[in-house]
Amino acid sequence: MIFSLGLLLAVLSASPLRAGYLVTLIDGTTVEVPAYWVQGGRLYHSEGLADLDAYRVRSVKAENLTEQDVKAHEAAMEAFRSQVSLLLEREGELVSVQVGMLKKLSEFPAGRKNAVPRKEKKALQAAIGAETDRAKALLEDWKALKLPDFSLIRLRDVKVVQLLSLEASLDQARRFVSGGDPSPLAYARANLDQYASFDAALRDALHWEEPPGNPPD
Repeated sequence: MIFSLGLLLAVLSASPLRAGYLVTLIDGTTVEVPAYWVQGGRLYHSEGLADLDAYRVRSVKAENLTEQDVKAHEAAMEAFRSQVSLLLEREGELVSVQVGMLKKLSEFPAGRKNAVPRKEKKALQAAIGAETDRAKALLEDWKALKLPDFSLIRLRDVKVVQLLSLEASLDQARRFVSGGDPSPLAYARANLDQYASFDAALRDALHWEEPPGNPPD
């Protein structure tokens, strides 16, 4: 099961409001900016100066926020939550399909060169290929998210690595369909289990204590 949509959105809703004026780099250098956002590996700001390497930023602290600053940050957080909600819905559909796919593939006699009959192989390869394309698109959309708060970068990065495990599971399923060797099918299951194991890392990134649910079968 993917990280609970309700729990994730609830924690995002409880995130502290920070416009982010004082940016402190790992070398101790500070930069004062009126506003900022993180996208990819860069921290952008409206100061007219060069953007910063987000992974060289130690902290971002709000200072002297005006009512307008707070409202702007609230609006940005609300837009972010809406985007995340849609991404998680797409992810849930992908995981459900992959769980069903692995159950179906488990019915074939693994270890035989032509474990998957030729008449079924083409359709399965096409189905897995389509899901792989969706997984890659989802991953790119997570990478491209505009983060309105520096505290969200860890959540984004954990989710990216988690989705790479899902993508690897799809790739191994494709390999099994093509060759019939049992090893790729075992790897596909292991990758999906690894995907589920990232729930703990996501809870940690969000400072959440309760388990979101059980991993897929």
